Amino acid sequence: EGGALQEAFNVRLDELAVLDVAFLHGCAAPTLAVLYEDTKEQRHVKTYEVALREKELAPGPWAEPGLDPGSNMLIPVRGTRGAIVVGEEAAVLVGAGAARSTSIEPTMMKAYGEVGDDGSRFLLGDDEGNIHLLVVAKDGAR
Repeated sequence: EGGALQEAFNVRLDELAVLDVAFLHGCAAPTLAVLYEDTKEQRHVKTYEVALREKELAPGPWAEPGLDPGSNMLIPVRGTRGAIVVGEEAAVLVGAGAARSTSIEPTMMKAYGEVGDDGSRFLLGDDEGNIHLLVVAKDGAR
């Protein structure tokens, strides 16, 4: 809010096969979550803090290794400093703490949109044109 655009700069990621990126909400410094696939075809999320003064990336507050092989989407969740990783059969809330997951009907999600004012509901669109509602129950712990 009330921000202004400043000078743009380039940064380099260590990961080669990046599937999705998202800025997280509620972090002290701008924090980027990166969903990527490693050389063994396993998927992980890693976070980076953007050091604006140095114009480079620093290690972030958390990482989540070994996700569902079909994971392809990151959805930042307000009030959690985390994100939902959506795969072909599960949605996992990851962040600084234990991951929480729920199974979903096997499908390939292609798009999402936040619904409402509290940041807890998301509409997900799959590759067959179906729309699904995902609700994050916030318990105050994250």
